Amino acid sequence: MPLLLDRLRPHWGGRGFLRRFLQRLEVDCVLDVGANVGQYAEKLRLIGYEGLIVSFEPDPAPYRELAKKADSDPKWHALDIALGRAAGEENFNIMARSDFNSFRTPTSDDTHSFDAMNVIVDTVTVQVSTVTEVLAELQRAHGFRHPYLKMDTQGSDLEVFEGAAGALDRIVGIQSEVAVKRIYEGMPDWREAVARYERSGFELAGLFSVTPWEDELVELDCFLVNKNLAKPAGAAR
Repeated sequence: MPLLLDRLRPHWGGRGFLRRFLQRLEVDCVLDVGANVGQYAEKLRLIGYEGLIVSFEPDPAPYRELAKKADSDPKWHALDIALGRAAGEENFNIMARSDFNSFRTPTSDDTHSFDAMNVIVDTVTVQVSTVTEVLAELQRAHGFRHPYLKMDTQGSDLEVFEGAAGALDRIVGIQSEVAVKRIYEGMPDWREAVARYERSGFELAGLFSVTPWEDELVELDCFLVNKNLAKPAGAAR
């Protein structure tokens, strides 16, 4: 148990922030892009979020586990597609550990911490849609009002964001995994990513290390609010 607590404790600050953030934005639907086997959705339930979750995972193997978990939760739906800049088909790299799967090619130029896990073992062709397209369909089906876009796509979050251009006026907040040290070729660093989000009307609200138990800072969870939709922090509900 002490070892488990040591592993969980660094996450407590970030999880508390996420719980308050979702409450402040009155989120009633989370688009969980890059869901893998549902770790993020499980975290949402753990911190008390009870609203709709729609998880997107294009790799068939983790998708099967994701779908099984979602079947036990009536407000959790799983879709076996990727989201990106435009609809179509793309080659998707399967890594030695599935949570590193990416449309991009791994690189060790900035860090060697993930060399054994972040190596291509296969490539599959996957279906790609866009946030703009799926959000319209999901809103018609479920009637939610305050969608939240979480992106963890291993280097392709900005492509997902570009594909959300026609829906940004409805998205109250976003969460993006951004790079301090690049582990994929061509991925933007965290400053480029934040600048892109800010140019589209989103304001930085929080930054947390993805691996707070490690001494090396590689990636950050970046939280931003839509300045045109969100209530100011501390405003009365």
